[in-house]
Amino acid sequence: FPRNVYAEQGSDLQITGINEEGTIGATLTVQVVSTEGKVVLSEEIATEWKEGVSRLFEGKLQTGAWRGSYTIKTRISAKNGSVLAENEYEFDVFAEEDLAIPAARIAVLDLKGSVIRFLQTTGLAVEQFDASTPRSTPVFVGSLQPKNAADRRRFIDLVKFVEGGGTAVYLQGVGMRFSQAGSDRVEVPILPFTARVEAARGLWTCIPHLVSDHPIFAGLPSRGMMRGIYENVWATQTLRDMDGEAIIASIAFDWFSHDHKMHYLGPGESWWGADLAVVPYGRGRSVVSQLRIIDNLGKDPVADKILFNMIEWTTGASD
Repeated sequence: FPRNVYAEQGSDLQITGINEEGTIGATLTVQVVSTEGKVVLSEEIATEWKEGVSRLFEGKLQTGAWRGSYTIKTRISAKNGSVLAENEYEFDVFAEEDLAIPAARIAVLDLKGSVIRFLQTTGLAVEQFDASTPRSTPVFVGSLQPKNAADRRRFIDLVKFVEGGGTAVYLQGVGMRFSQAGSDRVEVPILPFTARVEAARGLWTCIPHLVSDHPIFAGLPSRGMMRGIYENVWATQTLRDMDGEAIIASIAFDWFSHDHKMHYLGPGESWWGADLAVVPYGRGRSVVSQLRIIDNLGKDPVADKILFNMIEWTTGASD
């Protein structure tokens, strides 16, 4: 089975189990269980483990009446009842109401057009940002790569918009800016915040990403580490030394500090960075996200859900 599977309510979800090796008469049991413990699917199949790799089971889940988190549990038992192998994986089903389009109006500053194209499919009321955009309309920003003086002028106008009391949501944060020579620093004039970009991907060490209880994560797991459901959107880079309220924070430590303590004394200093934060500037605020939301819009309902929650929260549509 894939590690995490997402299916919109009513869609077909294909599941496949493949054994590793062996030839033995056995019984394959497949169950899908809700978080409340209700068994919504149960299959028991007489099968045989053959030498090499073989396909033991394939089917589609009819998820039309499902909603929430589920676990696929599989077990192979020998004829004498002994368990030969077992495993389980979680997935989530999102109902239509979970992904309801906010009844709100927003502006966009989207140089590449990917955010606009997605929003156009939803029917959400969208306008292009310019200097005349009302301060009450939040501005959702895509790529931060102005190609010419006119683009750069729009970003400077956006800084003034925030300073005057507006809200800007930087969906792609500051992009991929980390260099091996050290963390990059980003600052005004085209951004209403300063920060240092740091890699936030663990290798042999864990870098936990901790999500707090916040309206942006309504209907999603919070108050703990980002786990399987966030596998496509977690931040691979985080922002250090940034003011404001961190909604998601990464915690890590330096392996390659100036002292290079790669022995029993331990690694370098501990640090933390913000994957998602609300940063005040002047009379306004910026919502700065390093999450991979844009790349997954329309592909992973978790990305869609976070974006819709952001729209509801910044426009007050959920109040």
